[in-house]
Amino acid sequence: MCSKGGDGTIPYVRTTATTVLGDDVYVLCSELQYDQNFIYRINLKTNKAERIVSSGVRWFKISDNKLYYVKDEDNMLYSSALDGTGEMKLSDHAVSWFDSIAGKVFYTTEKDTNRFELYQADPNGKDPLVWKTPIAGVQVLNDRLICHVGENDDYGVVLLDGSGQLVLKVADPISRVLTSDEGVLLKSARDSSVKFIR
Repeated sequence: MCSKGGDGTIPYVRTTATTVLGDDVYVLCSELQYDQNFIYRINLKTNKAERIVSSGVRWFKISDNKLYYVKDEDNMLYSSALDGTGEMKLSDHAVSWFDSIAGKVFYTTEKDTNRFELYQADPNGKDPLVWKTPIAGVQVLNDRLICHVGENDDYGVVLLDGSGQLVLKVADPISRVLTSDEGVLLKSARDSSVKFIR
């Protein structure tokens, strides 16, 4: 909850997301306890706060000097300048996860319970389906998409490059995928062994 003072400052902030960029901190918070969350920009030197996205927002991130966020009203992905101007709708489908790689935005939409389709956002046309098989989850590491296909599929993990092209397929069913700066740890669903991919 953001408690806004009469001078436009926010003396107390309980947030669900925070990003610091230069002298500004971007927060996702609400002014009232049961209100929607909005994106605010707070100047760290002056403590002055301004609401930069006036629609209710589920979550946001800053990438490539742009603001990306999913709105409450339609679960669609939007982008804007860091001051909230120039808003553009990016997704054709409701978004359950998103990230960007080298200026390209990828997102998932739920197809079935805990099964997702992976798309690339294309604001100028129809969003292309990046991977034809539904996935259980996706993470980004070193400009690659690590897609956990699932324990009960013919293979467990696929690695895609920043264009969505296949780099590597792991044939074993995988129960867990963990990423670090060093690479990817995969836990086998068959025998609980762990494999490491750089």
